Amino acid sequence: MRFEDVKPQMRRAKVLLIGEAGSGKTHAALTFPNPAVIDAEGSVDWFADRFKFKAVATKSYSDVRDLIRSVREGHVPCETVVIDSLTTIYNGLINAASAQRDDLRPLEGLLQGTYAHLAVTGFWRTRQEVTVGADSEAAAQRFAYWHAHTRDAIETLTNSGSLTSLGKQFVIQMRQSLSS
Repeated sequence: MRFEDVKPQMRRAKVLLIGEAGSGKTHAALTFPNPAVIDAEGSVDWFADRFKFKAVATKSYSDVRDLIRSVREGHVPCETVVIDSLTTIYNGLINAASAQRDDLRPLEGLLQGTYAHLAVTGFWRTRQEVTVGADSEAAAQRFAYWHAHTRDAIETLTNSGSLTSLGKQFVIQMRQSLSS
């Protein structure tokens, strides 16, 4: 056994910014170091005169997955990845998984997105419980919105017929978590 020099490690933070439209989520995200933006809302160019960043416009989960892979492999020189907005990508996955669409369903993305939205639902549930008055009422409305969308996504996953046994167990746990 011997001592070795310790070298700095790349640390990555995963940050979710939640707020009303126009509250400054994109502005805040662009203050992070050297951002590359996946622009699903088609509006990030509004900030081009105030920030230096790279951007690509897409609403496709498959594109987002491939872009993230490119970043991880070092093909995109950036220090921050911004997805603006995750909700737009998530809603695209819900639409792709619905019976009204004939296209291929990216079920793994829907599963991951539903899990993320479960956390957002929990945030608004807690916010509703710890605030009073108008703040509590506003939180209750947002909780109801996220709860309904997350519940619908869980049902889509349950009825997909494409989950493995572990996937089915995971969805059952998400349903129980949403109900508690």
